[in-house]
Amino acid sequence: MAVETEELSDAAFVGALADARARLRRLRRAARVGRLGGDDRAARRPAAAGVVVRLVDAPQVHAKAVVADDWLYVGSANLTAASLDANREVGLGARDPAALALVVGTIADDLARGRTP
Repeated sequence: MAVETEELSDAAFVGALADARARLRRLRRAARVGRLGGDDRAARRPAAAGVVVRLVDAPQVHAKAVVADDWLYVGSANLTAASLDANREVGLGARDPAALALVVGTIADDLARGRTP
C-alpha cells in the first residue's frame, strides 16, 4: 500500500493507516507538511505503528493518491475531515498496471527524498 497526500489529519484515515500496518507487510505514506497544524501529529501516529512516513519538502506535494491491492485512487481530496466530509471532491479509481506502476514509482521517489517527521 502506498499513500501520498498534501495534508493528512482525518482521524479515521490516520487510524486506518495504523490498523492496516498490522495487516500488511509494507505500508508507505509520503506527505509534505500541510497547512493544517494537525499534520505533524497525524504523521507521528502511523509512524509509531510502524508505517514508513516521510515529509517531503521538495518538490511540493499536491498529489492525492492511494494504491492498495492493485487498485489506484487519484483525486482532489486531501485526507482531512473537511475534504472528505464537507467539500465537493472528485476522484477516479483504476486498475491499469501502467498507471499503478507510475504512481507507485513516483511515491517511492518522493519517499527517498523525504524526512522523518
